[in-house]
Amino acid sequence: MPPSNAIVLEFRRITADATPALLENLIRFEAVHRMRNWRELQRRLKSDRRCYGLFEPEVPDSPVIFTEIALTTEVSERVQPLIDPDTPVLNTRGCDAAIFYSISNCHDGFRGMGLGGTLIQKSVQSMRADLPQLRTFATLSPIPGFREWLEGVAQRDQAIGGLVTLLKDEKWVNQPSLSRILKRQLIPLCSYYLLYARRGTQPADAVARFHLGNGARLERVNWLGDVSETGLHRSVGFAANYRYSLKQLQRNQESYIARGTIAASRRIERWATLASCEGREPVLDYRQFGVN
Repeated sequence: MPPSNAIVLEFRRITADATPALLENLIRFEAVHRMRNWRELQRRLKSDRRCYGLFEPEVPDSPVIFTEIALTTEVSERVQPLIDPDTPVLNTRGCDAAIFYSISNCHDGFRGMGLGGTLIQKSVQSMRADLPQLRTFATLSPIPGFREWLEGVAQRDQAIGGLVTLLKDEKWVNQPSLSRILKRQLIPLCSYYLLYARRGTQPADAVARFHLGNGARLERVNWLGDVSETGLHRSVGFAANYRYSLKQLQRNQESYIARGTIAASRRIERWATLASCEGREPVLDYRQFGVN
């Protein structure tokens, strides 16, 4: 039995028929991919979507934390189709993957209590019970520290300084030839950042710290995975997949906590090696990509 002063939170699925006050709070507190109107909210609550939250029992219309999930047929590479209100609704019987694309804390007083990990675990358990055909549980996550880190490295590396200059004009997204060149340079750098950039002994990226600390594996970085204004500004348009494998969850978490070991796919490791390093910082030769 928990101590009398322990906080006991209720886990609940949030559906489209929830109270207006609760639905309004979802729009208000969504922190990763903002919703502009009720139409966007309603799409995120259709049959091929899931939304779960943890609640204080005495405050049923205001979640402490909630997560949004898309049921899909593959591990998603791009977030815009998941949040576009005009995308077709999938038949859930044909879906075998669940993609966590947003998790939002609603109250500062509950931060740092490990509730995000608890919510993900309970969400997976609930979906496995309702949809036993689901085999893959992964995220499509922002990489919010990448742009800042890249700009910091650029102050000490001339080649990366040139790269950052190219990124200042966000019209590059619509220039295919330039975008291809940037892709070749940025995928290795982004992979290197997630594997090796540190804040103290932990990964520099806050989202990476969260998922790796909960036992996930860094699976893939996705070029132009989030082309929203925020995604371009903070993540240079990247989004990352972290995979939650129930068989490896505890082992990954224990290795990360005890030794700082990052569970990562071979694809990520190979990409990171392409950002050749001197000490702890990557150095790229623009000439290999035909850029002066």
